[in-house]
Amino acid sequence: MSNILLKSCLGFILIISFSFLSYAQQEPGDEIFGQVVQSIEKQYYDTTFNGKDWERIKLDVVLMNEFSPMRPIDLVDSLLVRLNDPAVRVLNPEQFKVLNTEMSANQYIGIGLTELLSIDIRRENGEVVVISPMNDSPALKAGLQPNDVILSINKKSVKGLFLEDVMALMRRPEGKKVRLKIRRNGKTHKIKVKNKVVKQSLEPYFKVLSYGDKKIGCVWFPQFTNAAAPQFQDIIQQFEEQKVNGILLDLRNNPGGLLQEAQRIGGFFMGSKGMARTEGKSNYLSVLPTLEEQITNLPLVVLTNNGTASAAEVLAGSLQHEKRAIIIGERTNGKGLIHTFIPLSEGYIMALAIGRIRLLDGRDLMSEGVEPNIIIKNDKPFQFGEMKNDEQFLKGLDSF
Repeated sequence: MSNILLKSCLGFILIISFSFLSYAQQEPGDEIFGQVVQSIEKQYYDTTFNGKDWERIKLDVVLMNEFSPMRPIDLVDSLLVRLNDPAVRVLNPEQFKVLNTEMSANQYIGIGLTELLSIDIRRENGEVVVISPMNDSPALKAGLQPNDVILSINKKSVKGLFLEDVMALMRRPEGKKVRLKIRRNGKTHKIKVKNKVVKQSLEPYFKVLSYGDKKIGCVWFPQFTNAAAPQFQDIIQQFEEQKVNGILLDLRNNPGGLLQEAQRIGGFFMGSKGMARTEGKSNYLSVLPTLEEQITNLPLVVLTNNGTASAAEVLAGSLQHEKRAIIIGERTNGKGLIHTFIPLSEGYIMALAIGRIRLLDGRDLMSEGVEPNIIIKNDKPFQFGEMKNDEQFLKGLDSF
């Protein structure tokens, strides 16, 4: 069974198939190097190979192995180090098992920075960056914010590390503290976070507010799970029954999730439309469509901030492009790579960027993000529910 998850190295769509997983801990055989090379050559979206001389990279690694033979997985690591794209990785079975648990389990031990969804590595400079801490998590309560750059973990510099190595430094037993040194707005800060049981609070929160002489249906999605669209369909029906004057869709601190759910929600508001274009080697230009029929004509306002990423910003950007919604808040995070997980020998998994997303007006999500129609900065960390002091939220209510 395959699910599509938009999130990146600054955001990708991850086409995840879990049925092939084997958690054996053997070393991969000689074929793994050939599998990785073939996958990159056939599916890697970047025809410039990240600006590198791909043929020279392969030759250097092969010659190095002839001079001093290495294990197949070390050959792969040498290849990927030279390619130097954090969006292309090979995970061992245990690493992928932990990643899968953090993304899909109801709860796990951690601080609320899940791999790929909440934390990633910037392709352009290799910085480890917070996308969006999980709602109600230790990381959020400790004050971590979107776009915080992590400099060190437990006094160990993260410069030059692969994402899986960064995550390994943070994954500690329950009750143990993680000491982070971060950079925010040019200043460094030290933050301590204790590993706890993190419960995945992914249900949408919604309510009808009376504001002046109007009733506004307000809904916040912490993430797009495989239940997001049916949940939202039911919420819209309740809003319609209560005769609200408009819908305020809060996508702040939503790191994305399943792209098909964003496509379905887009259909609820826009009907049959294109949402974005995908560019890749195997299918250079294709249109990403909505997946449902329109079920409401109610006026729509969407709130975004730097923690709005991936599938969430595709939805926001397409609603803005179609003039179906007013976007209020801050520029979105800037994602837009399409990734797939490829099974390799002995249960190893390759994460590979196979495409890039642009909105229909040509905006490149990875480099531009989505700029709101009305920009309002929020100096305080976003915390859903604190409506009285939330200028972005209040402006959203004023816009109906």
